[in-house]
Amino acid sequence: MNLTVVLVNYKCDKLKLQSCLNSIKIDTEVLIIDHSHDFTFDKIDVPKNLNIKIIKNKNSGNGAGINCGIKNSKTNYILYLDIDTILSPNFFEALNNSIKTIDNFAVVSPKISGFYKEHSINKTGNLSLGKFYYNKFFFKISLKKQNHANVKKVFFTSGSIMLINKDNTYNKGIKFDENIFMFFEEDDFFHQCFKNNQKIYLIDNLPADHSDGSMNNKTLDYEYFKKWHWEWSKYYFLNKHYNNVLIFVVALKSLLKFIIKSLFFYFLNKNRYFLYKSRISGLLSYYFDKKCNISFLD
Repeated sequence: MNLTVVLVNYKCDKLKLQSCLNSIKIDTEVLIIDHSHDFTFDKIDVPKNLNIKIIKNKNSGNGAGINCGIKNSKTNYILYLDIDTILSPNFFEALNNSIKTIDNFAVVSPKISGFYKEHSINKTGNLSLGKFYYNKFFFKISLKKQNHANVKKVFFTSGSIMLINKDNTYNKGIKFDENIFMFFEEDDFFHQCFKNNQKIYLIDNLPADHSDGSMNNKTLDYEYFKKWHWEWSKYYFLNKHYNNVLIFVVALKSLLKFIIKSLFFYFLNKNRYFLYKSRISGLLSYYFDKKCNISFLD
């Protein structure tokens, strides 16, 4: 299979990157999109089967990094990997055999253990119940039984490992939304796919592992930063793809809950208080068009 591997780096854990690179068992080009502009091969033993190129890119979020990798790839198939993923020895053989059974696709992903619920895959294509019926009503999405038991059509997968068909996505204007810095970028990407009748598949017998993050940063400031972006990105995504009035009601309910919890933890646990304060700030910042003012040190 002729493909390009894309990784996005921001001060990554070099041990996790080494494990990821070691698990790529084919001769291929690897594009590392460097968002921290400080990546070196120090402490990295580059496997001989990999041709690695570093592309420095403005840090506008992970989705922007994936777009940069797709744009600079020379192949139609792009395998995006989170740096904390590890592929099984037979991953590429199983991937190649699986896509031969699929007529056409936008994205193919492995079934990472612990991420999926079989009932959700079969009934709603891995969307929440509300999202599935909303899109079924307005965009006529539907699930069809596949001829091969290990291949299932879905509407959402983990964004940690994705085989992306450039012709059916990027070349058709389906790209990662670079307004989203962190969280929900893959949700938005998949919504663009199925709204444009581009197919997403989950492969049962495609083994791979995904851990808990490619960065070593465990500071509270980074947690506050993530909570802010979670809320901002959530409401940006929901307002982009769903009814604005309905989402505003959801936002009001969340805001009230966060305010009550922040008041409760103000006297009992300052760290929890600041976490909820960050969530309130992120939610309100979306609606009042404010930027994040939380910084963190690596």
